[in-house]
Amino acid sequence: MKKIQLKKAYKEALEMLCSKEDPREFTHAPFLLEDKKQAFATDGFMIAIVNANKVTGSKDFRIEEKLDLTTIISPIRNKTIVIPLKDIKKDFAAAPQVELYDTIGNDVECETCEGGGEVLWEFEGHEKDDDCPVCSGQGLTTIAGKVKNGKTSVDRTTLVKIGDSHFYTNLILKLIDIIEKLGGEEIKLVSQTQEHAGSLFEVKDMEIVIMPCQVHKDVKIVASYV
Repeated sequence: MKKIQLKKAYKEALEMLCSKEDPREFTHAPFLLEDKKQAFATDGFMIAIVNANKVTGSKDFRIEEKLDLTTIISPIRNKTIVIPLKDIKKDFAAAPQVELYDTIGNDVECETCEGGGEVLWEFEGHEKDDDCPVCSGQGLTTIAGKVKNGKTSVDRTTLVKIGDSHFYTNLILKLIDIIEKLGGEEIKLVSQTQEHAGSLFEVKDMEIVIMPCQVHKDVKIVASYV
């Protein structure tokens, strides 16, 4: 991949990790810290880090001055576990599958309650918050539909063990998407420590921290790499 293409790919990979559903503003778009040396993106479960000079348009990213990521990103490199993408995809294909859906239409926010689902009722000097009569308290006047598309994928609520930690499969699938965006062919774990809860993975010049999860007896582990 050419340098200019890779810089664009790094930006797109960062954007893939952002979340519009999280109320914290720094999760909505890639950002810089005060020193402006590295670019970051997070969805609250994963965080990506790459040298800002390697990312197209990073000088225009929002600057987060108060974030402290030192307890999340480990400086220690104590692991070397490499998993070819073709191997993990094969394991996922053999794991429990769920049907996939396409989204039809879009959610449309109710203008009456401005998406809040409630309006203020007033009668003879008395006031009360109650369900919006236009959207019946849903906050939406139109709700996007879902229809089966005939495809299946590994159950994203199952777990994957890599090294000493377990991760929800949906996070590893997102990691795979990012790796493929950057032209990589393997998952590479480089750090797991007790001091830093997340595990650190490398993809070319990008580092990605993924938060592990606890193992429950009723949750299936579909793959293990140690």
